Amino acid sequence: MFGRKFSNSRFSIGRNLRIEVLESRYALSAAAPTVTDVAVSSSLWESAFVEHLESSGLGTNGYSIPVGSPAQAHPLPWSNLDQISITFSEDVDVQASDLSISGLTNSWYAIDSFFYDPQTLQATWTLVTPLAEEERVHLDLDADGIDPVTDLDGNILDGEWFDEFSSVQSGNGIAGGDFEFRFNVINGDHFSNGLVNFHDYYGTFYSVGNVIGDPGYRPEYDNNGNGVIDNADGQAVSANLWGALPIGTPTGVFSDAPTTNGFSLTMITDRSSNTMISLHSAFDDLEDSDSQLSFSIVSQSNNTLFDSVTIDANSGNIILDPADIGSGRNDIVISATDSNGLSVYAMLPVDLDHYSSPPTIDPFESTVLGLGKWEVHGTVQDDDNVEGLLVVLSGFVDARVAVKADGTFSFEFDVVSSDSGHVLAEVTDTTGIKSALHSTFVGI
Repeated sequence: MFGRKFSNSRFSIGRNLRIEVLESRYALSAAAPTVTDVAVSSSLWESAFVEHLESSGLGTNGYSIPVGSPAQAHPLPWSNLDQISITFSEDVDVQASDLSISGLTNSWYAIDSFFYDPQTLQATWTLVTPLAEEERVHLDLDADGIDPVTDLDGNILDGEWFDEFSSVQSGNGIAGGDFEFRFNVINGDHFSNGLVNFHDYYGTFYSVGNVIGDPGYRPEYDNNGNGVIDNADGQAVSANLWGALPIGTPTGVFSDAPTTNGFSLTMITDRSSNTMISLHSAFDDLEDSDSQLSFSIVSQSNNTLFDSVTIDANSGNIILDPADIGSGRNDIVISATDSNGLSVYAMLPVDLDHYSSPPTIDPFESTVLGLGKWEVHGTVQDDDNVEGLLVVLSGFVDARVAVKADGTFSFEFDVVSSDSGHVLAEVTDTTGIKSALHSTFVGI
């Protein structure tokens, strides 16, 4: 959930020279992915509310923030916003750790989960805690770190954005450049005037009783997104009466958060000595040196496997001391924080006398949906979490499909009556282990 795992490789040249080399590489790209939409939503919103926004032209899988005018800065009125979705111009390689979210009320927001759908080209980050009820939010999508957003050909994100003046798509026509985007939140500010007052309260009060489909229903008054404007919505506005934006600028405007290329799977079979893994190889920051980054252990999935898991601040290593007994997997989530308080998470998977089985796709089948319309579908099984894994389809079709929480995936496509062939499917799990190729036949 904290991003793709890579080997712990890193540029060994000096920091300033390394940045110049990367920037030069960006400029060589002739075609680069861009950002086409930013939407916000809540994991608590009812599906009917989300569908109403879409049918009203207000956004897909959430509320699309207006761009190209001062409307981008108009405060959003909902109270429980904990999801941010970014849509791209093409299929991309993007991880949870690529997005940094900073504010003023809360200087930095941790990410709880992440899902990217190659079919809709939309990536969604779910936060540990919702955005504050009065907040200035700054998004920074990475295009200059050690593992930037790229398309499948390796072209780096063209992300430049000038708030309130830019309109989709992002960028300046040259690959490289973070996508930095700002928006505001004031719970209950239905008139977008920067203040919650009695106009907002009475507007909600006189709308109570309206549901989706009623002429008087307005989604901005539906504070909790349950499809009904009721007393709870009025109480939320009343509780935030005279709420206004904090004064100042989010930290992320002036400083990039650390970036990470993640960790590959570490396998330990020798318990006679400690295992040391470099954190400096997995994390980097444009403004701070390695010694200025601070590291901490956020969580462990199975800490009984080790007598101790510690971080040596001087060497920048995490030190694993295996227990005398026990075997299995310990997923260690580590944070790197810069001198401005911005952080990034990465997960270090460690197997102690444990063999991680490769994922499987079973069953993998094809189905005729109608005249010339086919579907391939299957179920991914693994000893790790499968939600969000990407199944690569090849052979008769060429596509990537995201795996749902229940392990299933599906892909529809057209087949000319005279065509036939095999569709191949392969998936890589969170530790970098690939499945065998699975095959199914389509066509006559």
